Amino acid sequence: TAIAPHSPARSTGSTRRQWLRFVLPLLAISLVIAALGAVGYRYLGGEIRRETHRTLAVITEQKRQQVEAWLGEARIDADLAFFGHSQLEVLFDQWAKGGRKDDASLVRMKSLMEAMAKARGWAGLAVVDAEANPAFVVGDADVRNHAALIRDILKRPRVEFVDLHRDASGNVQYGVLTPIGSPDMVPLGVAYVTLRADKALNTLVESWPVPTRTAETYLVRRDEEGVSFLTPLRFKRDAALTLTLPLSTPDMPAARAARGERGIIEGGRDYRRVPVLAYASAVAATPSLMIAEID
Repeated sequence: TAIAPHSPARSTGSTRRQWLRFVLPLLAISLVIAALGAVGYRYLGGEIRRETHRTLAVITEQKRQQVEAWLGEARIDADLAFFGHSQLEVLFDQWAKGGRKDDASLVRMKSLMEAMAKARGWAGLAVVDAEANPAFVVGDADVRNHAALIRDILKRPRVEFVDLHRDASGNVQYGVLTPIGSPDMVPLGVAYVTLRADKALNTLVESWPVPTRTAETYLVRRDEEGVSFLTPLRFKRDAALTLTLPLSTPDMPAARAARGERGIIEGGRDYRRVPVLAYASAVAATPSLMIAEID
């Protein structure tokens, strides 16, 4: 019996069919895996973003409340120390009625205020009389830039917060102005209490509850056509009251917050021009804004 010769065309076609039967299922499986991966990535990416939003919101609002409570305690502390039958009131009244010539009362007042400032962690204390004339100073306090506000407090007694600023020595501080005397009397004068930002406020603002390589919180405020950074930054430690960037910067979260945005700020680039997610909240009774962000 004759054997038919081998056909190359038939062999090639068979090989191609076998290859297709093997490759097509793998290709289909790969496409399915890729589609599921894309859907999963989009879902997980969105979930991670939402979780980051929640984290930023919780941390920012928590810190805002802590700062408000801290500043509120400083105001109450100063108010209780000077406004309401305090020991300083008695000594100051005697000294003023004696024509400011009672040196013994002045020494006792300064000694009392030095002890009080040390016990309460104040950086300094300045006292002016009912005519807004300086009486004495303890530690680091300068009332010269607050003369108009002091005169108004003498007319309309109240406690006023003095926002973050640099003193003559270059230290960042904030303060409280409060009347001296009893609530039912014309103020005998005004006391100006100062506190160093690096002693407590900066730590309170900067701390982050979990380890992180890029997340940070800081305070800013709008100053005319710029946004000023009030506390140190993670990647620029000397930024406090030295770094001011244009308010018109379109995508910077700090500038957007200063222009009125609150809550989650997406699509931003921070002071380093690095893409970040951010959250902004206003600190009550101050011009400051709390910003939290993460790369």
